[in-house]
Amino acid sequence: MRDAAGEARHRHRALTTPYIVNFTSLADGPVLIDYPAGPTAGGVLDFWQRPVVDLGQTGPDQGNGAG
Repeated sequence: MRDAAGEARHRHRALTTPYIVNFTSLADGPVLIDYPAGPTAGGVLDFWQRPVVDLGQTGPDQGNGAG
């Protein structure tokens, strides 16, 4: 993608945001995600990118940890 001046532009410029992609099989049982308390936000999506659960401040524990 290029802008009007012909400079290359990126769609996502989140240099400080780690994106983690993982494909997990549930054939051996459920998956446990140990997500620490703190000011973070994330989510789990299914194969079709539908939300399954929010993590961190946007999740059910409101960032306080699930322990």
